[in-house]
Amino acid sequence: MLKIPKELTEYKQKLNKLSKEKEEKQVNFIDTLRVLNNKTGEIFQLSYDLQNEYRKTYIDLIQKSIFITSESEKQNLDSCLFITLTLNSQFHKYKQNTDKTEIIENKNYRNYSVKDSYKKLNETMRNMYNEFNKNDKYRNKIDYKFVKVIEQHKTLSPHLHLLLFVNSEDVSRVIEIVERKINYTDKQIIKTKDNNKIRYNSNYKKNVNNDIGRVEIEQIRDIKKGVGYLSKYIKKQFTTENKEDLHLLDGWKRDNKIRLITTSNINIPKYVYKRINNLIDNKTKEQLIKEEINILNYIVENTQLEYITTDLQNNITKEIKNNITNFVYKVEVYKTEHKKRKFEEDYTDLKEEINIILRINKNKSWNITEKDIYRLTDYMNKEDLDFFIKLQKEEIEENLFCNIKTIEDLVNNYEYSMLDLLEDLFEYLDNNLRIITVKEIENIKIFKGNELVYNKEDFEVIGVLGDTEI
Repeated sequence: MLKIPKELTEYKQKLNKLSKEKEEKQVNFIDTLRVLNNKTGEIFQLSYDLQNEYRKTYIDLIQKSIFITSESEKQNLDSCLFITLTLNSQFHKYKQNTDKTEIIENKNYRNYSVKDSYKKLNETMRNMYNEFNKNDKYRNKIDYKFVKVIEQHKTLSPHLHLLLFVNSEDVSRVIEIVERKINYTDKQIIKTKDNNKIRYNSNYKKNVNNDIGRVEIEQIRDIKKGVGYLSKYIKKQFTTENKEDLHLLDGWKRDNKIRLITTSNINIPKYVYKRINNLIDNKTKEQLIKEEINILNYIVENTQLEYITTDLQNNITKEIKNNITNFVYKVEVYKTEHKKRKFEEDYTDLKEEINIILRINKNKSWNITEKDIYRLTDYMNKEDLDFFIKLQKEEIEENLFCNIKTIEDLVNNYEYSMLDLLEDLFEYLDNNLRIITVKEIENIKIFKGNELVYNKEDFEVIGVLGDTEI
């Protein structure tokens, strides 16, 4: 049995508790609801099960990955790179001992949180994507599609796995970009029976000053096998029968605000293909399986999607998103613009972070640190961030005569104590929750041929107390 430190055990218990509390709230809430079909009078019981939700997430991931693979082939993105990205030792609070019987504290650790690690992994990937997208007189844009999954390690450190589909002519340039962005210190080329693999930063003594740790790039000759490579690494974390492990993953994701799965656009909203999937009869699904056709591919290739939007002046616009000539299903999504006050819950995490910083600094008369500022900006959207910078600019210029235009300028002047400014921001969030314009879905209609097979307006969510409708 793997031995782990007491502090790590306690943190895992905290994450499990967080997940179980969220699950209990979800179950209790859903138990009070029923769905009434106003057309037929039928009443449906809703249910929620954490394991089932994660299994569905895994199936959804595989379907998306197969779809992205087939779309890549159509667009001549005929090469698949499987990239694994890890962070260097200073980001890992714990590590496994040499015989892998025990998790121990890591002497190289430099106080980075799981959130910091997750942010660094995403930042590295964004830097790569930015290079792929550059199009000027020196380079052409690299077309690509991707599937990205964050894996939870036994020590609770995040790792990143990426399926990257590109044109074979761009492979060498993509590898060069990856090499520049990870700033590698050593490199090994490993030849295998099926594919070639490149491994970077395997020598920690050489790589001690780098943020990025071990990185592997494997070029998969048969791109259809890419989904299998990805599944091998992440299937267990989504489909485990051990519910404690699943609660740990769920709590870890929630506590650190981790998005486990990110993919290229699949050209159809999830709520649309899930609804159509429910409408397809078993006989058709069996035939698709027999013909080895991915259900998502079938839905996307046979569904025409139309948005019908009513704006604030009651003008109606129609937009066909994917004009398919011989479609099986037609989906009409009706949206209406509304003025809406931004809800208090949207600011909960930001206010919690502000409170923590205020509490620490008030007691010890410390100044706000660079890390504090970046922590806060993680929780802000652009409008909140613009307000925060404006607030700093007015106060700091009065005292330091600084020119504050961006968050980087602000960080460069963090020696000025900003406790009062944070209190002002907290008050702003309380008293000036913004009015925003949103497009809300009012109705969804799905036609099979000329027959209306689903109308969202036919269904109504009702609350119940015991067997009594509210």
